[in-house]
Amino acid sequence: DILDLSKLEVQQLEFENVKIRLLPILEEIGDTFELLAREKGLDFTINNQFPLPKTFSNDPTRLKQILINLCGNAIKFTKTGSVAVKVYSNKEDEKLYFSITDTGIGLKPDQVDKLFKSFSQADISTTRNFGGTGLGLYLSKQLAKKLGGDITVTSEFGKGSTFTVSVAIDSPGHTEWIQALPEQQLIETDILFSGKVLYAEDHEDNRNLVRNIIEKMGADITLACDGREALDLCKNTHFDLIFTDIRMPQIDGVELAEILLKKNPNLAIVAITATLIDSELRKFKQAGFKNILKKPINRHDIYNVMEEYLGKRTTTKDSTKPIRVLLAEDNLNNQEIIKLYLKKIGCETTVVNDGLKAVSYALLEKYDLILMDMRMPNLSGMEAVRILRTRGYNKLIYSLSADDSERAIQECLDAGCDGCISKPIVMNDLQAAIQSLTRRS
Repeated sequence: DILDLSKLEVQQLEFENVKIRLLPILEEIGDTFELLAREKGLDFTINNQFPLPKTFSNDPTRLKQILINLCGNAIKFTKTGSVAVKVYSNKEDEKLYFSITDTGIGLKPDQVDKLFKSFSQADISTTRNFGGTGLGLYLSKQLAKKLGGDITVTSEFGKGSTFTVSVAIDSPGHTEWIQALPEQQLIETDILFSGKVLYAEDHEDNRNLVRNIIEKMGADITLACDGREALDLCKNTHFDLIFTDIRMPQIDGVELAEILLKKNPNLAIVAITATLIDSELRKFKQAGFKNILKKPINRHDIYNVMEEYLGKRTTTKDSTKPIRVLLAEDNLNNQEIIKLYLKKIGCETTVVNDGLKAVSYALLEKYDLILMDMRMPNLSGMEAVRILRTRGYNKLIYSLSADDSERAIQECLDAGCDGCISKPIVMNDLQAAIQSLTRRS
């Protein structure tokens, strides 16, 4: 930040103006901060307000720099609750907007005035408690102006803040617009991937990131901490596709590929690396890798590889009565994703957005399973479960929560939940809940 600021002030910071694909940037931001938020017990969501530009001309590096700074601050200054990113566009002023809202410490009016000054934070205690200099906000605002936009803030002390960054986009007549996410379009096609995937990676954060992406696409994934563990797993299990990090202790990715391909030359193995220089590319191809992906990994890259090497499965329609699920969840993004997964499994889903409605629907209609978010308006999921159990409700209830600590899980079970599903939701967890319903029947 300091180096960029000094270059900016002497007009030496370089900017580019290239075509930017919006969705990959949003996915990269989501993948990065979903994990960071989960570690703090926070919800992190991205809410896309369509239509949005598929591509637009600007500087992708500087845009990501701004978003990373604002999302990072939101998580840093939020102890409980959530961080939500809303993305929307305005065709009239030819701007794209990103609003980052948190339920954090909030700001007083006089503190807001100081925010965008160089080397300034809201007050001294902020630096003491959270660290940093406040330089990132000042730089972000200057960068946003260079990208044809600005950063504004609204805040309420003790309740949270909303930072909104705008950047210029192309004129509407020269823009292709997205009407829905690819995940939402999958609802119409009923297609997900089938097959067994192995991912060998020595960094836990990277393992969790790729696991989340692949599980959301429906495939079964097994994780290995290094090349030696990957070899041991391959002795007893056939994998349809293997992703491996190149640099790992003991047995690296290249050696792992060479050993496995000697036994099975047709095995699909994909290299994941932080560098893509020509000499290494030749080395990887000689080792027999089917494809090479560069870090940081994004959903599109993984989707393209899985589409090439894995089979697709479709939901089978039969005459059996569908499983009826009541989903109590107030977040629209989560609603869409969970409904998609449940449809793949063959469930019929009713959605409500608060605890009071959940109680009413559960007592009036016949459901086989309730998925209950723990944080909802009007009546929390925890209280809703307690009320249902005191009224003799005996159907399965699973909690949905970003807090997967032992204490939080025990609280849900004590309230009357039959099981707990951690956010972000993956299909395997929902399938396990459905299987427990089948066993109970």
